[in-house]
Amino acid sequence: MLDFVGQKIGSLLGRGGSSLSVPILDGAFKPNNLLEEAEVLLERHDLEDMALAPDGTLFVAAGADVLAIEGGAARLVERHADRVTALAILRDGSRVVALGDRIVIEGRAIPSEAGGRRFKAITALSVMADGRILICDASARYDGEQWQYDLMTKGRSGRVLALEPSSGTAEPLQNDLAWAFGALECRSGVLVSESWRHRLRFAGKGDATAELPGYPARITPTADGGFWLSLFSGRAQIVEFVLQENAFRREMMETIDPKHWISPALSSGVDFQ
Repeated sequence: MLDFVGQKIGSLLGRGGSSLSVPILDGAFKPNNLLEEAEVLLERHDLEDMALAPDGTLFVAAGADVLAIEGGAARLVERHADRVTALAILRDGSRVVALGDRIVIEGRAIPSEAGGRRFKAITALSVMADGRILICDASARYDGEQWQYDLMTKGRSGRVLALEPSSGTAEPLQNDLAWAFGALECRSGVLVSESWRHRLRFAGKGDATAELPGYPARITPTADGGFWLSLFSGRAQIVEFVLQENAFRREMMETIDPKHWISPALSSGVDFQ
């Protein structure tokens, strides 16, 4: 009830989720040359995710393929019938591959549902200290390639789960997430990226970060106990405005090709419009 009243007050005063302001790129988000100066290991247009094996081998998901990067060259390890949407390596070296709405562990398919609901949009995988696998199932309505639809319809049906790889059973840790796109176990609990709410939060808890200047995605641990956080796109005031203009947004979705929507994008594209 308090949340509902707070949302109504925010919408009237232009605060909270109704604010058009976007946090500035300051502090840790200041521009730098890390990407420009990094060593290039592989160039390919359909790269999606990567994971490091215990023996130091780097595995990369690209389209329907899983590749191993060795000596500056890419070797095909496995090819699937569908696009690989997330990748992880267990401590015994077993590869865990997400194929949108299902998961395969070293060729063994696990049950495609948990908590009475089928997987729909698996966006990220992460291995916990006890060997379980964290799964981000971003939406109950849209698959991973339809993420713009989920954003524009203000989707709140994502979830994060913990999967026991031997039995294939998965336990939901948090539901009703606004596009779950990354998870990591840390000292305080399971940290989850909630893209459409521009924040990180702990599964099963109310604790969350302040608003981020972009849409948070996958989280990767560092050797010193910290983590790297990826933001797949920056926020823009025009998008924040469109999300509040319901009639305009509905007409845009009904009459315009999604590639021309006023929404975030993963690349600039090749169309002059």
